[in-house]
Amino acid sequence: MMNKPNHKQQRVVAQREVARYKLVVFFKAGQGNNSDNRPRVFYSYFAYDRKGDLGKTHLKRLVTAKYKGMYITALLYNNQTGMLLEKWIGSIEEGGQSA
Repeated sequence: MMNKPNHKQQRVVAQREVARYKLVVFFKAGQGNNSDNRPRVFYSYFAYDRKGDLGKTHLKRLVTAKYKGMYITALLYNNQTGMLLEKWIGSIEEGGQSA
């Protein structure tokens, strides 16, 4: 049984390492509460990853529903292998490699 890290920052880093999916979103200027225009990175939750592709579905909903029209590019990666799974430009889905 794995012990939980004591500090919040350690827990966040540990969660990022075990996440199955990673979504990188490049927002348009002034969008997404991002004043310096850096890309925002979202990770899937371990509880959703255990249930199959539910973590991937939740990250896709961020792009297709919550942030629709607010981003320049969004990239969905397999966090374990680094492989690009899907890519969105603007609000149009581009063909990515679906696993």
